[in-house]
Amino acid sequence: SVSVSLTSATSGADIYYSTNGTPPTTLYSSELNLTSSKTVTAIAKKSGYNDSEIRSVSFTVTPTVGTPSISPNGGAHSDSVSVSLTSVTSGASIYYSTNGTTPTTLYSGAFTLTSSKTVKAIAKKSGYNDSAISSINFTVSPTPRAGTPSTSPNGGAHNDSVSVSLTSSTSGASIYYSTNGTTPTALYSGAFTLTSSKTVKAI
Repeated sequence: SVSVSLTSATSGADIYYSTNGTPPTTLYSSELNLTSSKTVTAIAKKSGYNDSEIRSVSFTVTPTVGTPSISPNGGAHSDSVSVSLTSVTSGASIYYSTNGTTPTTLYSGAFTLTSSKTVKAIAKKSGYNDSAISSINFTVSPTPRAGTPSTSPNGGAHNDSVSVSLTSSTSGASIYYSTNGTTPTALYSGAFTLTSSKTVKAI
């Protein structure tokens, strides 16, 4: 953008202006803030005086691409987080990085973080100034996984019956099991005996 001031050497003169190429008819009262390319036309008038000559000046204002928005807005997440980037400037290309460096990877869709990262993003468009760089920290803390249960004995062939014990390397973990190949739902409370061929599953 550019702020434009209008003045006249004639004290007490009123200044009229336009910014769209039409005759200047708008009374000037304060600085003009131009956010796009314009031609400012101005004339000064005062009672008892001839009007001034018309002055026209062109301003080329290059727009700036909207700073990318990062969603969600950082913070702490468990296991993983899906990150999306958007810009209010239609047609802008967004570039990003996840290691704190200058964004150079072209964004094509939401991406997933599985560890703590700093996401930086910038938007670009031909004929526009590059956007400011947005930066957000994500803290991703993987949830610990309980140790897979061990079965004792480790399967095999047995005569008449077999006593089966289940353990987990994770202290305090509850173990669930099944003996018919289905999803384990029975809470394990101690060794159990099989008197026929079975498939033991445990979680």
